[in-house]
Amino acid sequence: MEKTKYVERDIPEISLANFEQRIDEITAQLVSAAENVGFFSIADHGISADDIETMFGTSESFFSLPDEVKATVPWNPQNVGWEKMSQVRPSTGAPDTKESYQLQFGENMKGLWMSDSHVPGFRENCLAFMQRVQKVSERLMICFARGLGFPDDFFLKVHDTTRPNSQSVMRLLHYYATPETNDGTIHHRAGAHADWGFLTILFQREGQSGLEICPGRDVVTEFALGDKWTKVDLKAGDIICNIGDLLMSWSDDRFKSTFHRVKAPCEPGDYYGERYSIAFFNQPCKDAVIQGPKKKYPEVTGEQFTANAMKTYFAALKAKRESGIPLGIYEAGQDDMGSLRAVGCGYHACICGTLRKPTLEFVRRHFYIQARPLLQNITLKKQALDASLNHHATSFPYYSGHHPTNHQGQPTDKPVSKKPSNTTAPDHLRSDVYATRGPLKTKFGSTPRTARANASTPHLPYLSNMGVNFSKLEETADDALGFGKTFARSFGQNVQIALWTSIVLMIFISVALAGIAVILWRMLLILEFVFSAYKREMKRAKQK
Repeated sequence: MEKTKYVERDIPEISLANFEQRIDEITAQLVSAAENVGFFSIADHGISADDIETMFGTSESFFSLPDEVKATVPWNPQNVGWEKMSQVRPSTGAPDTKESYQLQFGENMKGLWMSDSHVPGFRENCLAFMQRVQKVSERLMICFARGLGFPDDFFLKVHDTTRPNSQSVMRLLHYYATPETNDGTIHHRAGAHADWGFLTILFQREGQSGLEICPGRDVVTEFALGDKWTKVDLKAGDIICNIGDLLMSWSDDRFKSTFHRVKAPCEPGDYYGERYSIAFFNQPCKDAVIQGPKKKYPEVTGEQFTANAMKTYFAALKAKRESGIPLGIYEAGQDDMGSLRAVGCGYHACICGTLRKPTLEFVRRHFYIQARPLLQNITLKKQALDASLNHHATSFPYYSGHHPTNHQGQPTDKPVSKKPSNTTAPDHLRSDVYATRGPLKTKFGSTPRTARANASTPHLPYLSNMGVNFSKLEETADDALGFGKTFARSFGQNVQIALWTSIVLMIFISVALAGIAVILWRMLLILEFVFSAYKREMKRAKQK
């Protein structure tokens, strides 16, 4: 396999010291970094090293809990809660070897905060840290607004975390240790992607990096600088920031959203141990109006941008499937709200597994339209652990636009450029090693086909607690879909018969009413004739 090509690039370091007095200088530095690299680090930001380390300690305490406990706060389509090994990026075709816990400010977190009985002070510590990061974010937003010619509070208003439709997220991340007996294959703890949101602020421990950037992307802009990566290392206490697709659109492509990844160690000197990081994703409210000062792209809302990004994802994924590149495990994702997890394909897994290559058209067009009301409860059993998978999503969760896009989330006509040299996931990351331990039963009574264990293949080291062949979930959904189609067809035929019967009855009743009206009219004429004859006879009688 071709080794990664590296090149040294200057990652700007910007101090926020004396912010009010130096705001013009800081703005110029931030704008330059956003225009030329898309990544930069900030120092003197006001968050102490002790506060950062305390938050990392809180994160470690959470991830050290048993999976059964973490599964009590499962990820849901509002992008809150815990997930494990549920992201597979098209750039790698293999799941990211990590788990994460998404936290928000508002009502979406109801019932999804880890109890203080498991991690003392968890909610209080997290919210306090989130508020500190939000204040740093707001300073950067003021500078970016100035740089684009907007009022200082322009971005502050649409990122108001006190609003119910606030979407900003803090994500605690835990990457698993990698065995040092590597065969030389380069895998990735987080595959190459670009964040779809506004601005990402990343905290990582010194010596635990692995973060790499690659300015350039397959889009319709002119920002494409090649495929050479740069390792990102930072000083203790510094914060890494990167521009997202949404801010790139908002700036009319002046600011650059950059590809980045977290490569698993495979070379001398790499860090093989566990890696912890904390990412804060600034994302505007759903009703925010997104359009740059030059109006390069049509005006869209935050919600519309996300919906368009979903369309982009499906178009790119379909193109990749048609190119013959095996996806291995189907589910796109990235370190932001755009993760298309198992929930997005119609399942809510408390321990968040992935799905193996469900049919694209099935996922996109049929499941939510026809099978959603039917496939309500699928129960998986492994030893003493029950994990209920309940489909309750009203729509796909948000997706990140890291595939070909014009930064309004709309697909481009550019095809996937080429196949990667390694198109097959390594054995320890393959999805076909899962084995079911018990039948899957649907709520409406049918018992779908049960998978057979593949005894010759070892289980995933980080998914051993799953014990499930998720490819069989597609068969279950197909069963539900077939039932739904049959029911819909029968129901439609009955409705058609009832409609024609109603029309015939209405015609019959109309004719009958018309006949009755004619009879009544004739009776009135007869009565009028009789009354006239009576009057004439009475008149003659008086004359005599």
